[in-house]
Amino acid sequence: MNKLLVFRAIGEVEIFYGEYSDYLKELEAKGKPAKSMKKMANTSVEKSAPEKKEKVKLTYQEQLEWDGIEDAISELEQTIESLNETLEQTGADFTKAAEISGLITAKETELEQMMERWEFLSQYAE
Repeated sequence: MNKLLVFRAIGEVEIFYGEYSDYLKELEAKGKPAKSMKKMANTSVEKSAPEKKEKVKLTYQEQLEWDGIEDAISELEQTIESLNETLEQTGADFTKAAEISGLITAKETELEQMMERWEFLSQYAE
């Protein structure tokens, strides 16, 4: 047998033993409209879900970021290019080559994140 907790009012809880359909039948037999209970449940769910506003423009901080992001991307690309040239010149020094290779990987990851951020900001830039 199922046990239902029915919340009537603030702080008022009723325990009903049986199925939900049995509970609705009992409500109708008592003369209380069961449909209004369903409507109350639906309206409370609708009211509790706040509407999310769609983003229209950049915030001040994002605008500042947008103004400097292209320069930062080009600087990062130049850094990666110079690190690749340094890597080519290392020759047989494998420890130095491993360090430079790690730096290149880190800079490429940073560049990828910056490019994703640029793409996001470009959607809202004027």
